[in-house]
Amino acid sequence: MVSEMKTIRILIGSILLLSMLPAVAADTKALMERYRQSLDQQDAEGLKRLISPDASIRLLLEQPEKEPLVLTLTRQEHLQQLRALWRFSETETYELSDIRTASTNNGKSVSFTQHERYRLLGETLNRQSAITLWAIDENGMPLIVRIEALTREW
Repeated sequence: MVSEMKTIRILIGSILLLSMLPAVAADTKALMERYRQSLDQQDAEGLKRLISPDASIRLLLEQPEKEPLVLTLTRQEHLQQLRALWRFSETETYELSDIRTASTNNGKSVSFTQHERYRLLGETLNRQSAITLWAIDENGMPLIVRIEALTREW
């Protein structure tokens, strides 16, 4: 009897988890579409609406023969860096790939690889970042509360 009850609880839990997956996928898909659109349009205000004012933003920049450079930024600092890059670079392109979503205890996460290519001060620069965004539901819309990125440039 105890074994049967345990099996029933596991089955019900599995059904509930599976029923949540389309919602997780839909929310993170909408988040990624808005994120990508904001990057494509160089829309700092669009990104600002996606990122919580209190978001934790941690960037690790790989360096040849050195320890990674670790940067912790506020939302304002992160957006300021993007605005500067957009203002002074030419032909910036973004490509997002390997998009993976998950449900967490406090919300949702989406991980992806972002490839960037741009010309800055006459030189072509390439950047590849493994990025994870953690989001919570805020009034029916996902709001990014944490960003982590491991980046290498060449």
